[in-house]
Amino acid sequence: MKKIVLSALLLASMSVVTSCKKTYSCECVTTIKGKGTTFSESVTSVNQYTEKMKESQAKSACSVAENEASIKDGLINSEASLVYTSSTFCDIK
Repeated sequence: MKKIVLSALLLASMSVVTSCKKTYSCECVTTIKGKGTTFSESVTSVNQYTEKMKESQAKSACSVAENEASIKDGLINSEASLVYTSSTFCDIK
């Protein structure tokens, strides 16, 4: 009986720890590559979220940032497609 109660308490405490709200940041890396050249440069930007949130919320917010950056990449690529291409990847930290 003790093992069952202890197991239940352990599982409950694990779920509380994994669902706690934390402060996250969204790190985006934009890579610019020159067409027909060896030019390549990466720029990293970090957006620190000021409010605490669950990991799923932070991933969702970071995904929105990545989508916005991808739209910007698309505009840049359509205007300068003969010169270089730009791509962005974001992830939470």
